[in-house]
Amino acid sequence: MSITITRPTKNVDIITDMTLMSQIVDAANSLHNLQQEATTGLTETELSARKAEIQEAQENLKKFIAQQDEKTITLTLRALNASHWIMVVTKNTHTVEGKIVKDFPAMIAQALPIMLETATWKATGETEDMGGPEEIKQFVDSLLDTQVMDLAETLQELNSPVTSLPKEILNLI
Repeated sequence: MSITITRPTKNVDIITDMTLMSQIVDAANSLHNLQQEATTGLTETELSARKAEIQEAQENLKKFIAQQDEKTITLTLRALNASHWIMVVTKNTHTVEGKIVKDFPAMIAQALPIMLETATWKATGETEDMGGPEEIKQFVDSLLDTQVMDLAETLQELNSPVTSLPKEILNLI
């Protein structure tokens, strides 16, 4: 009998159009403000106009979100063996003036080509070829700092899986 261990996988969405993302946030804020405006004292005509304005803002937000989905790539990542992950972390961790400094973009650029199972566009499911290590490094270099940190956190979680059932979980049943 052959026993195999299935390493965990995780999907990560990477937004590629941050200008559109800014428009989504603005549209969502406008919609929220419209929904929060007081309606006491408004006439039926004014209430009807407000409702139409809210519906238009909702449709606008839905349109922006659909556009964003077209510009979002989903990476499916598979965890590394612990020893491999430790090598990646160690290689990209340095001591500067007595403080430990991790080079997260370099860590991601090194781990991503090994961990990447698939890259697909969210809206269409069409597969994207991310290229080799150099193209992936360029991709990582183009990410915003917040995207780098989100991706680094995901890699850490994925490569540090729970390997036994915690007692607290058993106490729930």
